[in-house]
Amino acid sequence: MLIVIASDPRETHRPAEAIRVAAGLAALGSVDIEVCFCQAAALVLGPKTDDLVDAHIIRDHLPLLAQHAKRICAESGDPFLSEPKGIDYQRIGLTELAQWAARQRNVIRF
Repeated sequence: MLIVIASDPRETHRPAEAIRVAAGLAALGSVDIEVCFCQAAALVLGPKTDDLVDAHIIRDHLPLLAQHAKRICAESGDPFLSEPKGIDYQRIGLTELAQWAARQRNVIRF
C-alpha cells in the first residue's frame, strides 16, 4: 500500500495523522507500507518539527514508521527537503512516483 503525504504540516494535522496510521499499519506487518512525502509534507523529515501541527505525533511515530515501512521516499527537487533527522529515505521524481502509484493496488493520499 502506498501512502502519499502532501499536506502542509504547518497548517493541518493530516501529515501527523498519516504518519500515525502508516506506522501502525506497518508495525502490524500484514501489509507492506510504502510512504512518499511530497511538497511541504517533507518538512516532517527535517530537523525542526516543533512548529508543526501535532509535532508530538510526528516525533513519536516517525521513527516507528522508519523502522517498519518497506520504503520511504521524498520527492526529489522538493524545496522543503532539508537534512534528514536520522530517517533514511530515497529521493524520487514525479514520473517515478506516478509509475509507482500506478503499480499499487491501494493508494491513500493525505
